[in-house]
Amino acid sequence: RELLRSHHIASILDFNKLKLGTAKYEIIHLSVRTDQDANEKMRVIFTPTKEVLIQNQIDITDPALPNWVLYFNDDFKAMLEALETGIFSVDRDRQINNSMLSNIKSSNTVPVIKSKHLGFDNITLETEFNNDPFYIELGKLEKLVIKKYLNSDNVFLCPNMTPHIRIFRKPHGYLMNSSVCILTLKSSEVQINDSDLEFWRSKEFLEFYRIARNKSQLNLNIDKSAVFYFGKLKTNRNAI
Repeated sequence: RELLRSHHIASILDFNKLKLGTAKYEIIHLSVRTDQDANEKMRVIFTPTKEVLIQNQIDITDPALPNWVLYFNDDFKAMLEALETGIFSVDRDRQINNSMLSNIKSSNTVPVIKSKHLGFDNITLETEFNNDPFYIELGKLEKLVIKKYLNSDNVFLCPNMTPHIRIFRKPHGYLMNSSVCILTLKSSEVQINDSDLEFWRSKEFLEFYRIARNKSQLNLNIDKSAVFYFGKLKTNRNAI
């Protein structure tokens, strides 16, 4: 990205979700003039709808962002300026598997959250969990790194691989499997409240996040680039 941004990018064709045989891919095509320095204007073509945008190359290739934002617009810019971004680190356990889990609760088990427990309708997840619970025996946690989060309270959860972001405060005494992303605050000075959780479910944030992820339908893994955009409003949301 650093190399390409120093040359004139004439156009980017975004094929979005493309089916080749039985497989689906997200493909983009870049036309780059390596004999020309970076130019102010470039074309971005969203081929599913044949939409053509004339964009500023400097906005799309902004090195302050963790990825190129092809559909950068005024609304996205306003939201970006209104947010304190980069507040979370992200982690995901890959050790707990389904064979370790049971729906039987006992004094020697710990509840394990899956992404399906992180529903759309509730800010808390206990209701969804109680409808379809999973537990892991304490003895199986002995060598698992994930156990460090068991009694951590200032931890937040988000389902992986989704465009519909919703973030939950982790309940005390719960663990998570690999379908759930674990968000921890980089600074103890940042405080997350219920209005922040509500904001991350709002239409304006979801549209902002959709643009940040370049309207992706397949590449939706919640990694450090994606979580950069889970920002806290610097002022009241009505100021946007």
